[in-house]
Amino acid sequence: MKQVTIYPFPWENASLIVPSSPIRRFAGKLGAISRLLLPAIFLCLLGAVPTANGNTVVPHPTEVAPISQTADLSLVKTVNDNTADQNQVVTFTIVVSNAGNNPATNASVRDVVPAGMTFVVGSQTGPGTYNSGSPGTTGVNWENLLISVGGSVTLGFQATVTGAPGSTITNFAEVFTSAESDPDSTPGNGNIGEDDGDTEVVTVNAAIPPVVLTCPTNTTTTTCQTQAAVNAALPLGWQRPAAQVVATVF
Repeated sequence: MKQVTIYPFPWENASLIVPSSPIRRFAGKLGAISRLLLPAIFLCLLGAVPTANGNTVVPHPTEVAPISQTADLSLVKTVNDNTADQNQVVTFTIVVSNAGNNPATNASVRDVVPAGMTFVVGSQTGPGTYNSGSPGTTGVNWENLLISVGGSVTLGFQATVTGAPGSTITNFAEVFTSAESDPDSTPGNGNIGEDDGDTEVVTVNAAIPPVVLTCPTNTTTTTCQTQAAVNAALPLGWQRPAAQVVATVF
């Protein structure tokens, strides 16, 4: 019990006994408990770990590594005829796929047309911006390509085979640039062992010797001479043997 003196009553020295409030007692105990628990709660929130000697270790915040923005590009190249005749036009097809976790933006593909082939002007196909000013040096280029996650783009062009009969011509295409990193290849480094580049080899067929038709010396305007002229105008491989030409002599 707590004794309280009350003023200014006439009985100046009178005293009144007032019982302590249960609420006041509870509040006092709660305050004492909270003063003890708050530091412990704060340390728990920080991830503090008690040690054997009674000390408390607060770990440093763990840094989370940012997720890499990658576009895993791969390139596959094909040609419609790997054994072509001289002066034959062949068609190259290039497919670029994205297996990364982000779209490939501002990507480009380059294909330098090798010696033994001549780029067919205007034959470039596919999305992006075309740039084929110097196919044999700076290459046939597709720029500003956008390749979605899990998607692909198909590119193409034609070239005339001009190499010597019996020769082989190797044509290489690669992803030249990409705004995103590639986890297993480096765009534009010319490495044929990486999956962002591919080659095709074209072998030029051996020349077929022309068939020469000889007409009898005493012929003038004959069927033989006419057929000989037609035969000589045919491409190599299409000319008829002399035995198949009937000479009519007047």
